[in-house]
Amino acid sequence: MKTQLLLIAMILLIGCKKEDIQPDNKPIVSKPVDTIYVGHAYGGGIIAYLFSPGELGYMAGSKHGLIITPDDLGIYVWGGLDTLISTGENSGWNTDMIIEGLGKWNYAAYVCSIVTLWGNTGQNGTSVWCLPTQNDMIHIVKNIKLTGYYWTSSEYDKDNAWAVCGNGLSLIYKKDYHFNVRAIKIF
Repeated sequence: MKTQLLLIAMILLIGCKKEDIQPDNKPIVSKPVDTIYVGHAYGGGIIAYLFSPGELGYMAGSKHGLIITPDDLGIYVWGGLDTLISTGENSGWNTDMIIEGLGKWNYAAYVCSIVTLWGNTGQNGTSVWCLPTQNDMIHIVKNIKLTGYYWTSSEYDKDNAWAVCGNGLSLIYKKDYHFNVRAIKIF
């Protein structure tokens, strides 16, 4: 038994560098590794934006932000021409309100809500992926190279909604236009 403990201790110490030893000469078993950065694969997608101090979602001492699906989900309409949904500034709430108002069929918000990537479910197996707001999408295209136009969950009026171009330009389009769709989730 003493031989096995001595062998384990030697293996730990041989693999250690001076900076891996605490002042009491005990090896540090594990160091925290910072793997949370924009562009990193995480939570079934790619980290696209990290919240900054003063922003909703920012927490001092830890990193939180937006994850985007690794690929476009396809090209879809926003849906609901001649239907006012009254969206706000919360992607998840907007997505839920759009689905409540339009039902379940192949349009931007609904397609985002049924994404099935690793780590995508919340309580009761519900999706945590949603259609980003205009502001979320503007933050995303500053960090992740996207080409074309992307629907957002931000409605302009009963016939129009906001789309964001890969260069960050926001434009208002009829809800029956077909644009790219990417889902996001907050981590």
